[in-house]
Amino acid sequence: MRYSDDFIVIIPQNETDFSAHYKVIKGILDSVPHLELEDTKTKVFYFDNMSVKNCTESFISNGTNGKNIIEFLGFAFDGKHIRIRDKTISKYYNRLYRKLRTIVKDQGVTPNNHRISGKNLYQKYSYKGSQYYLKRKAKRTGISPTKANMRGNFLDYIFRSQQKLDGEPINTVTKRHMQKIRKKLRNI
Repeated sequence: MRYSDDFIVIIPQNETDFSAHYKVIKGILDSVPHLELEDTKTKVFYFDNMSVKNCTESFISNGTNGKNIIEFLGFAFDGKHIRIRDKTISKYYNRLYRKLRTIVKDQGVTPNNHRISGKNLYQKYSYKGSQYYLKRKAKRTGISPTKANMRGNFLDYIFRSQQKLDGEPINTVTKRHMQKIRKKLRNI
């Protein structure tokens, strides 16, 4: 492996025993040439009784505690539930709103005076462009979607995550996305 951005170490110990483990882990990492562990990005958590406690300051001299939420590979764990990270959701909505602002600013017309189709917008940012929706629609209508339509979008990621992490409140973050799109498009 050439590059590893995120990794997590889980040790079944109590908080006081962890300091010895941390020193061993830090020693191993320090012995690897060209491997740097960013203290400002390193977080230490204690998990017990369905609760996450950030205790970074206790182990890393220039670390800060921050939120009591473990964020890893696009997900956030608060001790009880796994959700999509807030930053991931806001990135989705920022991109959606940027596209919507452009359409509204140009009053739905391209510089060549052609009407802007909402098809691209819906394919990228709504359930209408998701593979799950297109497959269900194909079963219902008998018309197979084209390969270009089957690329999928962010909502497919949400659907797959929801299936893998059954019972977790993952899909709540995008439930009103169509209302938000329609509300912005009404300004045209």
